[in-house]
Amino acid sequence: MSSVKLESRPSRYASEAMLQRRARILVAARELLAEDGAKFTMRDLARRSDVALATLYNTFESQDALTSEAVVEIFEQRIDQLVPSETKSIFGMLEERAKLVADEILRVPAYAKRMTTIYFGADTQSPIREVLHSQPFAVHQNTLRRFRDEGALADWVNIKAMANELTANQYAVVSRWGAGEFEDQELANRTLYSLLAALAGMLVGTRRDQCERFLMKLKPKRG
Repeated sequence: MSSVKLESRPSRYASEAMLQRRARILVAARELLAEDGAKFTMRDLARRSDVALATLYNTFESQDALTSEAVVEIFEQRIDQLVPSETKSIFGMLEERAKLVADEILRVPAYAKRMTTIYFGADTQSPIREVLHSQPFAVHQNTLRRFRDEGALADWVNIKAMANELTANQYAVVSRWGAGEFEDQELANRTLYSLLAALAGMLVGTRRDQCERFLMKLKPKRG
């Protein structure tokens, strides 16, 4: 369950003081996002994090870029809590991950709603979109590689392309939830169902049979 670490991206954070300041800014951004959604300004954030406004713009290219890193960091931390276990099936791990992510989304709904707004509003080549895309992409890529290592992935599957599709699909499900298309308690199952429905067409043999049985248990009652 490895993921892309945010700390490895910004090479400009060379000193401990700069890293601490960055962490303080991201904490303040999460606080304001939880309180006010997207209504806070960079000036509000500068006051809350006790840094100069110019420092914010020197450190992050925009409010969207800052917000994206702040939110993704939280989801990375939660995903990293999942420890692979020999006693859990791969489908059990996928279910556990879907529940964990859904719990985090529902804990602070403003995080996910802002993420999907930025994700679908940004150009596909945008560095901001890439920040949001990279963490779930890495998780889906690892899942597909595991199936390939087992000989359970169809030969035609391009892992990188399919991981990209699974990531976009995951954001689409969360976006539908944010738009009120289904209830909070359905989010984990809907996310997992969407993932397994896509995987079923890529798997072969016993793994495909297992996936389809799992799907039968999860099928939404509507929508």
